[in-house]
Amino acid sequence: MKVVVGLLMLLGLVQATAAQDKIVVSGASGQLGGLVVEELLARKVAPQNLILVSRTPDTLKRYAQRGASVRFGDFSKPESLLEAYKGGTRMLLISVNGGVSYGADAPFGGYKASGVGRQNGLEGFEQYLETKTIAIGIR
Repeated sequence: MKVVVGLLMLLGLVQATAAQDKIVVSGASGQLGGLVVEELLARKVAPQNLILVSRTPDTLKRYAQRGASVRFGDFSKPESLLEAYKGGTRMLLISVNGGVSYGADAPFGGYKASGVGRQNGLEGFEQYLETKTIAIGIR
């Protein structure tokens, strides 16, 4: 839960309680999304200020009954996203292990102590190279 609270504070979503602020939580029916929604509500963000987007909006009925807007949205159906996010002024996109597909040439991965380095793309290939400058005189 500390991670969720820290994430919300970092993004400034907890302070978004003005009537005109509408927070879109994409991925709201997932485990992490549910924790985010519960934390926003616990921190007095009005349910009317939440737009909860999910591939399975029926699982979010309890929030709709409290006044939150619950909508269908699916990354594999991009045409659904415009309507799903309509009216939102802030957004928290939650996509764990999927949702958005990247090309094989797109680098990903952590650095330092957070992962095994970059993978894919030119950046992933470069970690196996050593750059040197060689000067050859020509007469």
